Amino acid sequence: MKRLLLLWLLLFSLLSLQAAPERAGDEPVRKNYLMAHVGLFPTDYGIYHSIPDSDQGNFVGSFRYFGPVFGITYGRQFNDFLAAEGYLFLSFITRTDMPEELTVYDYLTTRYGAGAGLIVTPLGRWFRFLKVGAVLGYVREDTRSEWNNGQTDFRQTISSNNFAINYPLRLYALDGPHYALCAEVNLQCQYENGVYRRRTVNYTVNFAYKF
Repeated sequence: MKRLLLLWLLLFSLLSLQAAPERAGDEPVRKNYLMAHVGLFPTDYGIYHSIPDSDQGNFVGSFRYFGPVFGITYGRQFNDFLAAEGYLFLSFITRTDMPEELTVYDYLTTRYGAGAGLIVTPLGRWFRFLKVGAVLGYVREDTRSEWNNGQTDFRQTISSNNFAINYPLRLYALDGPHYALCAEVNLQCQYENGVYRRRTVNYTVNFAYKF
């Protein structure tokens, strides 16, 4: 996955360098844009082995799964260096086919939220194909687990509401006067138990329409 991501970013970088001379430096900046996000987010699930005649499982480790994430963003460009954005997102993972030899649990996780923050183009119009940001947000997460101890079905839902800081990094293959296309890696840190910690990393492809 890491090698694929690096190759993906390198490809976008090369395309960006190739496209840069085609952009005129004095093109008018369209101040508003709508951006759609489609990609993947990872979630770690616990691996539990069954305990006879018990409604609990024995924790033996964890396993990482990826699920889809969708989002929509409205942005306002102030100048060549700074923009403000607000966004909504939804992501989910359903694992109802977990093999019994791996874990006795089946999982369903739903994560959604909203946020707003600032996006910076460090080099401005000299190289507008790289953008970074800091975005404050709210995240709601519901994880339902189901299992059977051989006699009884059990269900449990754990819900949490957290504040988050997102650090998006975008590399653009296209940043034209009307449309934009980029790859994004978004590091999300959530406020849990009195501290901010890395919660997840989302990988998305974003398409924007400027107006």
